[in-house]
Amino acid sequence: MLAQRMNIYAPQGWKIVYIAATDERDDIYNAGKNAIQYLIKGQKYTVNRIFEVCSFTMVELEEFLGIFFYSNDFIDG
Repeated sequence: MLAQRMNIYAPQGWKIVYIAATDERDDIYNAGKNAIQYLIKGQKYTVNRIFEVCSFTMVELEEFLGIFFYSNDFIDG
């Protein structure tokens, strides 16, 4: 059973956990590459803001301002 994805309406300061999604997709704003470069699987991070880009929901973390990640790569933590 897959873990539930993060709340895409989470407020600033909400804690989420990176789960290292491996599904294939277009890499908008290098969000997939950013995750590989900056994040550690199982690590908790803090939501700065969430926004929609095309058909994707992106998340910016307080720990990495100005860098975008896919919301599907996280669960609530």
